[in-house]
Amino acid sequence: MPIVQAQADHAKESLLALQSHSDSFIVNQVNSNRYGWEYFSIVPKKSLFRVPTQLSAATLLLLLVSLVVSMLLAYYFTSLNYNRLSSMMSIIDSAVRGKPLPPLPVTIKDEYGYILHNILTTFIEQNYLKVQLSEQKYRLQAAKLLALQSQINPHFLYNTLNAIYWEVFKLTAKPNQGTEMIENLSHILDYSLSSPAQTVTLQEEIDHTQSYIRIQKFRHKDKFKVIWKGNHEEIQHFKIVKLLLQPLVENSIYHGIKETTTRAVIRIKIMLRGNRLKISVTDNGMGIEKDRLAEIRRQLSEGSESPGHIGLFNTNIRLKLSYGEQYGIAIKSKRGFGTSVSFDIPVAAAPHDRFPLCCQQEED
Repeated sequence: MPIVQAQADHAKESLLALQSHSDSFIVNQVNSNRYGWEYFSIVPKKSLFRVPTQLSAATLLLLLVSLVVSMLLAYYFTSLNYNRLSSMMSIIDSAVRGKPLPPLPVTIKDEYGYILHNILTTFIEQNYLKVQLSEQKYRLQAAKLLALQSQINPHFLYNTLNAIYWEVFKLTAKPNQGTEMIENLSHILDYSLSSPAQTVTLQEEIDHTQSYIRIQKFRHKDKFKVIWKGNHEEIQHFKIVKLLLQPLVENSIYHGIKETTTRAVIRIKIMLRGNRLKISVTDNGMGIEKDRLAEIRRQLSEGSESPGHIGLFNTNIRLKLSYGEQYGIAIKSKRGFGTSVSFDIPVAAAPHDRFPLCCQQEED
């Protein structure tokens, strides 16, 4: 214990290296002034630096492992992000070129999935809107072309009918059934051919339909009667697209009551419900078979056409083009009981031009 104290209080140290045949040693010499002693310690060099060497090796190994793991993780995440960005660029390029888009991701796991989902949703919606707009433009152009083509020969027919009217009037020197039919037919042609795209008042549409009904009554020898129903005198001035009512009456005559043996009834109901005008044409004719009715409803929903119901399907298409896809014809029917065709449209009132409404009356 005194020796240790002497080392602590009066030590003078010196270090030197000693090399033997196979090992290296570190010799430490300590002189004590108090006792005059010299202390020597000999330690193998490899024992002295074993722990620092092991620590250095472990540190270097950990650095290498960390570097390799960092590089692998960086490569993985870089590849993953690159693939996601590449997928987005591919989707955008496909959308620009009009190619089919991939399906929407089932689940959103991260921000990339959220962005990808929104990109796909946006492009799909835009593509759908473009298709809908193109289809609507095509239908409008086709309708305008058809209306333009229909004006060529019927104008000549309209003028010829006027000439025939006066010739018939000259022969009888007074109005008769012939002049009445010509007058009604001339009114129908004039109404149908003048500005097909314009809107008219509800009363004008009713007047046109009545002219058509009078001609059909003469042709079918009063095989049917028409009952008009309505509970609002103010609806006569509302603006609607022309030629919506007459095709439904025509459908009832040709497909509902033409084959009946008894006198049939056609009920035309026009009602105001809120800001919508509800119109229905109901007959007690032959009705439609269940399978055929399902087929007609499917075609109406798809906006397609049927050769047997051209007026009905054209009216349905015109309703959708004029007022929107949510509007269209609804049909109910039962074989042996009759058929009801109805639709509703938003109303827009005209500022003037009041007419006596023909509702709440019966035409025999």
